[in-house]
Amino acid sequence: MSVIKYPVFLVSLVVSLGAHSEFVSSKKPDNVMTIKAALELKDKDHVVIVGRIIKEFSREKFLVADSTGEVCVEINKEIMPTEKFDETNDLKISGEIDKDFKLNGDKCEKFKIDAKSVEILKSK
Repeated sequence: MSVIKYPVFLVSLVVSLGAHSEFVSSKKPDNVMTIKAALELKDKDHVVIVGRIIKEFSREKFLVADSTGEVCVEINKEIMPTEKFDETNDLKISGEIDKDFKLNGDKCEKFKIDAKSVEILKSK
């Protein structure tokens, strides 16, 4: 490589490294499913849903809804987001199906999601 081509090559390399952007899709990731679809899963299956908390049964048990249905979710305080949020915020909840669960007096008979992670989704 000649002496003149070397600096041109370096400049073009530095410019190309700094000039990149990240694609962010507006579609849901493939692993996110509706609550209606989650209700069809087997005990111990992994699930990721997006929904809003519409009712609090206790400090760690909530009713979460999306446009297809409702499901009870157990969210331990250690994984609850530290940011404040309310029933208008969408949450991405990743967890495990628990079909041997019963919380008396509400809609949580024999089915819940045991949350492993909870993330507040930002509005666009």
